[in-house]
Amino acid sequence: MQLKRPFASKLGGLLILMAILGGCALRPASDDGTTIVPVWYATDRKPTGEASATAYYSGLRDSVSYGKVFVSVPRDHCTGCLEAPNMLRFEFRIDPKRHVALLDQIEVLEAALFWESLRGALETTPRREIVVFIHGIGTTFSDAALRTGQMFFDLKRPGAAVLYSWPSMGSVQSYLVDAQNVEVTVPHLTDFLADLGRYSGANTVSVIAHSRGTETL
Repeated sequence: MQLKRPFASKLGGLLILMAILGGCALRPASDDGTTIVPVWYATDRKPTGEASATAYYSGLRDSVSYGKVFVSVPRDHCTGCLEAPNMLRFEFRIDPKRHVALLDQIEVLEAALFWESLRGALETTPRREIVVFIHGIGTTFSDAALRTGQMFFDLKRPGAAVLYSWPSMGSVQSYLVDAQNVEVTVPHLTDFLADLGRYSGANTVSVIAHSRGTETL
C-alpha cells in the first residue's frame, strides 16, 4: 500500500489528510455500558519508569518505541466531547462510567509484534482503514491517547486507531522546547508513516494532526 494525499484540509490549526469520517475495531460494551477503544501508538518520548499508562512516558526525547493502550468511553458519551471530572458536579476523580478514561494497562511492544498486532486487528475489519492522530503542543502522552480514542470512537468506521506522540512537555509554558522537539521528531514520524504503508496491511491511512503537529507533515 502506498501513502497518498488526495485530500488535505487545514482549518483552525487542524490538518486532516485523507479524512475518514467513521469508527473502529472496538471491544464490545461492558456490563456498565463503557466501550474500550484500543489505541496503537508510536512515540519518541522517553519512558519515566512508571508502570501506569497515564504516567509511562515523559516529554523528553528518545528513540521510537511502540505499543498499545486502551481508552474507555462511557455509555452516555456526547459526540465530540472529552468527558472529564468537573468539580462543579463534585467529581474529583476519573470514573470510566462517566468520563473518557485512559486505562492503566499498557502493552509496550517490539516493532515486529506491534505490526503483527495491528495487522491482526485490521484483518477483522472489512476495509482495513487506519486513522492516525498527531497532537499539538502542550500535550502529554495521556492527553493524546485520550483524544485519539475519543475521536476514533466518534468516527464510527471499521479500522484501527493509531497515535503518533512526539515529546511535548505537556504545558504551554514549554512552547519553545516543544517547538524544537517537533522539528526533531519529523524524520521519526516520516519513517513511521512509511512503515504503516509497508507493514500494517491497511488499504487506507488517514492522518489527523493538530496545532504544531501539522508541521511534522
